[in-house]
Amino acid sequence: MRIAAPRRERFQRLARRTVWALALVVALVGVGLRGRWALRERRALAALPAATGSSPNVLLLVLDTVAALRLSLYGYPQPNTPHLEEWARRGVRFDRAMSTAPWTLPSHSSILTGRWPHELSADWLDPLDGTYPTLAEVLGSRGYASAGFVANSYCSRAFGLHRGFQHYEDFPATPAQILFSSALGRLLVPSYRVRFP
Repeated sequence: MRIAAPRRERFQRLARRTVWALALVVALVGVGLRGRWALRERRALAALPAATGSSPNVLLLVLDTVAALRLSLYGYPQPNTPHLEEWARRGVRFDRAMSTAPWTLPSHSSILTGRWPHELSADWLDPLDGTYPTLAEVLGSRGYASAGFVANSYCSRAFGLHRGFQHYEDFPATPAQILFSSALGRLLVPSYRVRFP
């Protein structure tokens, strides 16, 4: 700022001239990352062994910090989970499931490995290591294609819960998110001028 402040007009002209080039670079980086993830996913799917025709579909739906007594699926008087009720009629519903830990990372690590939290590496600062296979890895070894969709930061790739999934979405990066995640991007390109899907 000491350099830019006395030359404010020149700095603003430079910023206006280069903003589109910077935006193009950011967009290319975003497209490159998406392409790399798509290629990695294609390769992982191609590497799966053939599944048997009798293999059932598996859907593991985890609603972290949701009280069962507030879901119509479990008897709540207002019909607030009709789709879950339909799935439960056609599948398996667990009525007495208990969490192995009071917070997300160790409890999800237990769900995905079948191990107790004290047996696992997952902790406040440590991700789940590769000591025990995850459910996605076991299913993948039997030909299952798996995908994980999460919205909890303790379930991100950084914490190791993505292992074995061919497709894993934790915090997708779009070109707009990349551009507007920096103060400089927000300063140089007003958000009302740029629209990305």
